[in-house]
Amino acid sequence: MEGDAQRSRDLLVAHPFSEQIERLPFPWGERALELLVQRHEALWTTFGEDSHGDPKQRVWAAAPVRIQHFDPESWATADDFFLHLDKTPFRISEEWPLRVGRAGDRLNLVIAHIAIDAWGARVLGREFDSALTAFALGAEPELLPAGAQPLDQALWERSPAGRRNDDSACAYWRTELESRPAEYFPAARRPETVRYHEASLTSPAADLALRLTAATLAVPMSAVALAVGALVLAHMTGRDAVPFHMTWAARQRADAKEIVGSLFRDIVFTLDASGAPALSDLAVQAQRHVLRSGMRGQFDLLRFHETKAAASRSRGLLLRPGVSFNFRPFEDTDDSPGVPPADESSWAELRIRSTWAMVPATREHWNAHDLHIRVSPAVDGLRLVAVSHEEALDEEALRRFLYGMEAVLVRAAATGDTTTDLDHVLGCVADRPDTAYTQVGASWLDLRETERLLRLHPAVHDVELSLEDSTLRARVTTQDDDLTPAALRQTLLAGIDACHMAACPALFEIRRMGDGGGRAVTDEVVPRIVTGPGTERNHSGPADEAERVLHRAVMAANGLASVSMTDNYTEASGRWSRIPNVCDLVARAGYSGLSLADFEGPRCLADVAAGMQRADDSAGPTK
Repeated sequence: MEGDAQRSRDLLVAHPFSEQIERLPFPWGERALELLVQRHEALWTTFGEDSHGDPKQRVWAAAPVRIQHFDPESWATADDFFLHLDKTPFRISEEWPLRVGRAGDRLNLVIAHIAIDAWGARVLGREFDSALTAFALGAEPELLPAGAQPLDQALWERSPAGRRNDDSACAYWRTELESRPAEYFPAARRPETVRYHEASLTSPAADLALRLTAATLAVPMSAVALAVGALVLAHMTGRDAVPFHMTWAARQRADAKEIVGSLFRDIVFTLDASGAPALSDLAVQAQRHVLRSGMRGQFDLLRFHETKAAASRSRGLLLRPGVSFNFRPFEDTDDSPGVPPADESSWAELRIRSTWAMVPATREHWNAHDLHIRVSPAVDGLRLVAVSHEEALDEEALRRFLYGMEAVLVRAAATGDTTTDLDHVLGCVADRPDTAYTQVGASWLDLRETERLLRLHPAVHDVELSLEDSTLRARVTTQDDDLTPAALRQTLLAGIDACHMAACPALFEIRRMGDGGGRAVTDEVVPRIVTGPGTERNHSGPADEAERVLHRAVMAANGLASVSMTDNYTEASGRWSRIPNVCDLVARAGYSGLSLADFEGPRCLADVAAGMQRADDSAGPTK
C-alpha cells in the first residue's frame, strides 16, 4: 500500500498483482472465479479506518463478481484495455480489491497488493486450476474446506499470544537495527533526482551452476544467490558488511499457510564477507540469517517502523533499507540440480548463450533502495536483474556486478572450489571508498558532512573529529558559555535526512576559547562529555506558531497529555498508525510540507515543524 501521508487516506492506492489467463473456456473460467471469490474474504474486503483513525478491515457480504468486458469502440486493442485495468489505482477504502476484465477467451485478474501477496497468489492459482479442470470434466471441484481468513490472522495478532510474539520480534529487530550499517553505498549529499539504471542478464550457465552448487552445499538456491551477491558487492566496494532487505512470506503458523491475503513482511539482516570467506561458508551464514530473521518475520508492521525510528534516534542516523534482494523462481521451473557439463570449456560454451539487456536510464526521485537485486530461475536460464541509481552503481558497474555473479557461480560449480580468488575471477580489484569516508561501526560515512552540519550552529568556532577506540569524538571550540553537547547533537540531527547522511559523534567535548587552554563545560546539568544516546532529554514546549500547531496535532492524534518538542515522534510516544491523523490536523491548521519521512528519522519535533509551510505561503519553511 502506498500513499503520501499528507493526503486524505481515501486517496490511498495499492500496487496490483495482475494475472492474465489465455484461451479460457467459457463459462468455466467465470464459474471457477465465482467459486474462489466465495471462498476467500480478502477479495471482498475494504481497508479504511475506524472513528479513531486506526486502520480497519471491513469484510462485506459476498456478491457476484463484476466483470468488465472489452469494448472495441472504447479501446484500440484488448491489451490497452487490460493495461488500463492494471494501472488504475484501487480506492481501497471503498472499492473491492479485485478487478476482472474479459476480452474473448482472455481473462485478466488484478488484485490490490494489500489484499494478496505472492504466496497467496500461488494458493489462488492452484485452486483456480483445480476448479477449472473439474468444471471442464463435468465434475465439482474437490477443494479442501476454506481455512483461516485474513481477519482470523488479524485477531490472532491482537491476542495475548500474538502480542507476546510481537514484543519478542520487536526486541530482536531493535538489536539488529542498532548494529546494522546505516546504508551501504556512501553518499553524504545527494541530489534531489537521480538516474536509475536497470540491467538484466539471463544465463543458462548460471542457472545450472546455482542448482548444482545449492545441491552440493545442501542449502537453498536463494542462500547461494545471496552469498554470491554479497561476495561480489563486498569485492567491488571494499565494504564487507552487506546489509540486505528481503521479503518474507510470514506464514510460520500452520493455519496461515493457505490464507489468500497479504501477510508478507520485509526482514533485514547483514552478511559478513570480511576475510574473503568461502562461498560455502557465506551461503550457510546467509541461510542462518534468513531463518533467524524469518522466525521473527511475523510482526506488527507499524510497531516495526516505530522500533526502527527509535533505533535511528538512538544512533543519530537515518537507517536506510540496504540492498534489496528478491528470489522468486518462475512457476514452470523445478529444483532439480541438472547434469553438469563435462569440462570448463563446455561451461564456457554455455556462458556464450547468456543474453544481456540494459533498460534506458530514468531520472526520478530517490526511492527506498540504492540497489535492488532480483534472482529468478526460469526455463531459459537464471534471470539476474539489478536496478541501481548512478550514485551507487553506474551502468558499467552494474554490468560488472551481474557478470561477476555469473562468473562466481560458474567457477564454483565447474571446479568445486568455493574459495574463489575474486580478483582473478572478476578481472578487477576492489574499488575502495573515497578516503574521506570513515568506517564508524558498520557504516561508511563522510565525516566532512558531520563537520559541515556542526558548523551550522552559530556558536561553533571550530570542529575536530576523531575516531578513537571505535568511538567517534567531536571536539568543539566556542566562546559561548551556554553551548551544550545536547545543542550540538540537536543541530546535527536536524540536518540528517534521505539526502544528507552524517555520523553523530558518541562523545562531544566542548572547549571555550580565551580562558587559558579551554575550560570545559562542567555544570551538573550538562556534563563536559556526553555519550551518544545518553543525551539528557529536557522537556521543551513549542516556541513558535508552527511548533504549536504540530505540538497540538501530535497530542490530539495520539491522546497524549504532553509532548516535548526536543523528542522525535517515536520518543514522544507517537504511534505510526496516527501519522496520517497528525498530517490531517496540521493541514487543517493551514500548514503543509509534512511527509512520512519527517517522522522516521532522528530529527526532533521542533525540527520537523521547522520544515512546515503555511498553505498560502510560498516563501519556504517557517524557520
